Amino acid sequence: EIVDLYSEIDMGNVPFNIFIDLSKAFDCLNHNIIFEKLQQYVIRGKSHDLIKIIFTTEANILKVTKSNLINLSTGVPQGS
Repeated sequence: EIVDLYSEIDMGNVPFNIFIDLSKAFDCLNHNIIFEKLQQYVIRGKSHDLIKIIFTTEANILKVTKSNLINLSTGVPQGS
């Protein structure tokens, strides 16, 4: 909601903002929880399916000595 800050202050209201950095929180989100929340917030049908495909078909490689592709079940892929 857009408010006129000066008017709010004149009326005795104290406007404030809370900023929360959720960037690290996305690293531990379970994909199934993300999909459920998307449906709750009316992202359904083809849009929901597309997001689900992006999350479930992406695999990452961790190079230590030898590694295989692994499917991720948590976290938001980089660049998503």
